[in-house]
Amino acid sequence: MNDEDTLGICQGKACPVCSRHKSSHHAPAGLLQPLPVPRRPWSHVSLDFVTGLPPSHGHTAILTVVDRFSKMAHFVCPCPSSPQPRRPQN
Repeated sequence: MNDEDTLGICQGKACPVCSRHKSSHHAPAGLLQPLPVPRRPWSHVSLDFVTGLPPSHGHTAILTVVDRFSKMAHFVCPCPSSPQPRRPQN
């Protein structure tokens, strides 16, 4: 097959063979940098919603709050359903 045949078949856009063999134009990713170690409890926390749970007392989601220093976790279930983002009022 010559170049004209190839261009006629795949058009160079979404062809899986072409996209697999194209080189990346991004710089290689560097090494991961660790987060700084907290100096005291509850100065750095992580929050996460666990959703899609079976209903228990009308709740289907849990908010988890974890202290990065002591690894202590609090589980809060104020959510009757999956949390939805609020829309700003105009």
